[in-house]
Amino acid sequence: INKNTKLPVKKVEDMATVHNGQTSLKLTVTQSTSPETDPKFVKIIWEGTMDMPPNRPEGQPIRITYSYDENQLMHCVFEDVNSGKSEEAEVNLDTDKLEDSAIDKFLVD
Repeated sequence: INKNTKLPVKKVEDMATVHNGQTSLKLTVTQSTSPETDPKFVKIIWEGTMDMPPNRPEGQPIRITYSYDENQLMHCVFEDVNSGKSEEAEVNLDTDKLEDSAIDKFLVD
């Protein structure tokens, strides 16, 4: 979700599994002051994992829904479309302590 987007806002992104027989997903929500996507240069604000059903081919759809409300809460839902299994995260961006990112350290050096 881009900075200065009118709230409330919701964004849906579709991704897919990358391996045959993939049994879990690493879930990461990041924050950046620029459109940076390289994991070395963003703040990780939430991490989790989700178990997947076994014996499935690669390319299984995963739907990610991000929403951000007026109360500084970001809601993220990671859903395995075929099984309906999902994992949810809620991050309070106003009060949660966020780690320094590598880009902050890089800029200081």
